[in-house]
Amino acid sequence: MKRLILSLALVAAGCSSGKLMRYVPPDTRTDLTFNPATPERTQLDNGIGVLSSTFEHPATTTLALVFARGYVHDRVPGTAKLLGEWLQLEADTNLSPGLDAVGAAVSTSVGTTSTRLMVTVEHQDVPAAMKALAQLLLHADSELAFEAAKGHRLGAIASYRQNPAALAHLAIVQSTYGPSTSAFDSQGMGTRESLASISFDDLKAARNDMAVSASACWLIVGPQTQNDAYAWAVDATGGWGRRPPPTATTIPVAKQPGVVTFVPLRNFNTATILVGTGVPPHPTPALQLVASAAAGRSNHAMRELAQQTYGAHYAGLDDGPLSLLGVTARVPHEHAKDAAGFMVRSFADVRTLTEWELDYGTTREVVGAYAQRGLATAHVNRLHEAFERGYTFAVGAPFQALPTMPGPEQVMEAYRMHFLMKQLHVVIVGDPDVIEPHLKDVTHIVRTPEQILGPQRPAPEDLPSPTQDEGEGMPSPFEPEGASALD
Repeated sequence: MKRLILSLALVAAGCSSGKLMRYVPPDTRTDLTFNPATPERTQLDNGIGVLSSTFEHPATTTLALVFARGYVHDRVPGTAKLLGEWLQLEADTNLSPGLDAVGAAVSTSVGTTSTRLMVTVEHQDVPAAMKALAQLLLHADSELAFEAAKGHRLGAIASYRQNPAALAHLAIVQSTYGPSTSAFDSQGMGTRESLASISFDDLKAARNDMAVSASACWLIVGPQTQNDAYAWAVDATGGWGRRPPPTATTIPVAKQPGVVTFVPLRNFNTATILVGTGVPPHPTPALQLVASAAAGRSNHAMRELAQQTYGAHYAGLDDGPLSLLGVTARVPHEHAKDAAGFMVRSFADVRTLTEWELDYGTTREVVGAYAQRGLATAHVNRLHEAFERGYTFAVGAPFQALPTMPGPEQVMEAYRMHFLMKQLHVVIVGDPDVIEPHLKDVTHIVRTPEQILGPQRPAPEDLPSPTQDEGEGMPSPFEPEGASALD
């Protein structure tokens, strides 16, 4: 008891001075010094590139073989991701003796405009691993692995039908981007029908087309010299056919005005809400700060005051030309409309961002960027971006020491450019019996899981316009009851 009284007395004494402890961000010029790695680039005679970064890991090197062929290039939706799944299974089931010999665990990733095979090995195993990755791609020939891969992809589509977060994600992509970018609709998953139509021979033909004609590049992050990396790349892929030089892939992205989408889904205890919008590729810290601040404001209103959710969270997607930022949360179904309203207004509240919030947010970005520089995979990702941009390095990129942190003006400019009410898309996934009556006074569209995962979506003229004025400072289309108690 005496300890408790003493503690309270000390707290009171500290508060009596009238001064609050203030979070002081570090001086990024001195407190977080960092010498960035200098990337190097060269190219084989057949056009295959070699990008390397001298990253001094004591034991391992991370390397990747990347192709400029992603799911937006699919002739049949779902082909690229099925190919990635097939190659992953080929590697996982020890069908590549070269990979097994070096103990390599391959990871495949298929994005909007690229396919990547990546592995981390001991330094002395890099030449063998490069040969093994090339052989994995060219020698994959297991029909059993193909059938298993197709089963996995079909299972993924089936699981999305009962996955509120995944449905919300796809729904906001489909509402944000116009039909001219319909390749984004299923994020490369395809549909049950499109996957069923892909034969084993079709997939091998897609693999051959990628291996023979697509721009390709080796990414090597380790202590090896550029001369060594070049010699190993020649040994692994120097005999491959000639291919075009890399060029930055440009996909025209047509954004649509904000709209409210309701996805009916029963048998869940909570509703899932996602509020966000499309932003330029590789979002700047200013854009990320707006979304982070909105998540914080949503948490304050919904969790701490209204006690309607366990928490609202920052939501982001950055996959080349497809990039989104927003806030997501799960709430009881009866609070779904109110919560969506709070989340929409939280973006407008960013206009009153305090100096403390700006300091804290920028420092988190700086510390996060600094920590990333110690990860080999982060260096690989930067090299990957350089490949997708046509080997063009901006000044100091791709490994600048630290990002340039925005001030209040840059944050407000990001807000006005991308996060006004007319630009925000709202997705609510949950029980129609509870939620739809609350949405009767809100203009919205209804998209079933089958429509979201199906081959078609509404034409632009079928999408309603917001019922409220779209200027800055206008009220939200949501007017939750009891809002005054949360102001």
